[in-house]
Amino acid sequence: MGNFEQPDDSMKIALFLIANNVLFGQPYDKKVTNWLFNLVEDFDAFNSFVWGHYVFKMTMHYLRHIFRSRCSKKGLAPVRYRLYGFPWAVEVWAMEIVETLIDGFGMRLLDTQPRMRRWTMHKRPRNFV
Repeated sequence: MGNFEQPDDSMKIALFLIANNVLFGQPYDKKVTNWLFNLVEDFDAFNSFVWGHYVFKMTMHYLRHIFRSRCSKKGLAPVRYRLYGFPWAVEVWAMEIVETLIDGFGMRLLDTQPRMRRWTMHKRPRNFV
């Protein structure tokens, strides 16, 4: 099966990427905690992990701390904000609530399910990765 030594290794990598990059919203170049590597080694532990609780707590932590004032050593410099946790949930909420986001970056689609698919983005915010 590909270049993996064990048949389950490809599944472990997929689970790892889904947890780290989708649920946690971590960038690809950020160091990963060892407990996640250990968790994907045991499918039963992975499946019984309280993902909703953990991701909710992580998202709330970053939402509480994201807008703290930041100072640059060089004086005034552009400030960047990064949201970790489950940023897609926050994005869906923002598009539902803040009409100017829809007007500035996208267009609402009618009768589309699930709610996460109700918008089409025709423009990206500046410095969007």
